[in-house]
Amino acid sequence: MTARTSRSDLLQPEVGRGEPESGELARQATAALGEPEHAINLARESALIAADTGSARHRAELVRLRAEMKPWQHHPLGQDLDEALAPTAA
Repeated sequence: MTARTSRSDLLQPEVGRGEPESGELARQATAALGEPEHAINLARESALIAADTGSARHRAELVRLRAEMKPWQHHPLGQDLDEALAPTAA
């Protein structure tokens, strides 16, 4: 989230798509893989919003992030990611 956006802004639907902008957080998390701690922080926020909205598209972005972070699965960062994504677990 930037200084110009708030969590409530992220819950507003994108124009013409019917999906919340919150999926953008998942994409930003994937883009931040060079900084895995930052990626996990974005994923944590994104997962909370995905759980609230029930967006399948958003959840798909988080699944993609998990796959991209596979190199960290046996590292404490992998455990952090699992905890971050827990709200979206079925």
